[in-house]
Amino acid sequence: MNTNRNGFIQLFKSSIFAPVVYPRLMVPSKSQYIVLVGLTTLLVFTSCSGGGFDPPPKSPSNADPNPVDPPSSNNTDPKLIWEDNFDGEALNDQNWTFDVGRGGWGNEELQNYTRGNHTVEKGMLTIEAKSSGPNSYSSSRIKTQGLQEFQYGRIEARIQLPEGQGLWPAFWLLGADIEDVGWPACGEIDIMEYVGREPGIFQNAIHTPSGHAGEASSKRTRVEDLEGKFHVYSVNWTAQAIEFYFNDRLTYQYSPSLKNNETYPFNKPMFILLNVAIGGTFGGPVGDNVVFPQKMIVDYVRVYEPD
Repeated sequence: MNTNRNGFIQLFKSSIFAPVVYPRLMVPSKSQYIVLVGLTTLLVFTSCSGGGFDPPPKSPSNADPNPVDPPSSNNTDPKLIWEDNFDGEALNDQNWTFDVGRGGWGNEELQNYTRGNHTVEKGMLTIEAKSSGPNSYSSSRIKTQGLQEFQYGRIEARIQLPEGQGLWPAFWLLGADIEDVGWPACGEIDIMEYVGREPGIFQNAIHTPSGHAGEASSKRTRVEDLEGKFHVYSVNWTAQAIEFYFNDRLTYQYSPSLKNNETYPFNKPMFILLNVAIGGTFGGPVGDNVVFPQKMIVDYVRVYEPD
């Protein structure tokens, strides 16, 4: 997802995604749900989450035909060190703050981010993408920057995605030093990003100085019944590797053999973002048949200590 952080990020993010995913090991969900895993296909996609092109990407010819990997056999329960279950009637200002404004956010996005396009009710956070006319859209982008920042561990969220061409919801991490070093030097981990023009597919991506925007390390995963149902997207982040999961199943791993500030700027604190972007270089044109408002609903966000 794009990283225009309080105006500063907008200068650095030529395509941050978020704009630019995943297991849940110890705390039960608020409601039980069934994940249908059937002939799930992993698709490798070399473009990064959100920037670099307007037309839909071509499906790679070397798509991995194997299903999503089974859950890990490691049964140890990590310690929960932070969570937000969105109880109450307002966003907890000890955990979250906002990015606000328009201007494309480095990806030619169409939305104006406001504080008003979200609700907290019945233990759920809802981010609403709204339309007030042709090419006039609003949404919200929330972040834990300066409030809750983490180094290593398992970070997950249980999310129900919106759907419709042009929508670009994301759950992601940015380096807490972004205002000092800029993007992509701060590093970005896209735990989940989704573009509505490609139903049934979400993407994991890594942005570093050595590979970002269209050169980012990424993988797309096709899932049956992705939209309209809750799924758990998570990442297990260590000093050696970043593993992405979907409903406790490994989808992608990033672990370059040479780890330095160019290839692995992840040995430092990062903060969490949730947002719904609209349009832009990765989201693409908004479909004529998209019914607004569209909602991304978040059941919880949790962080567990490193293994």
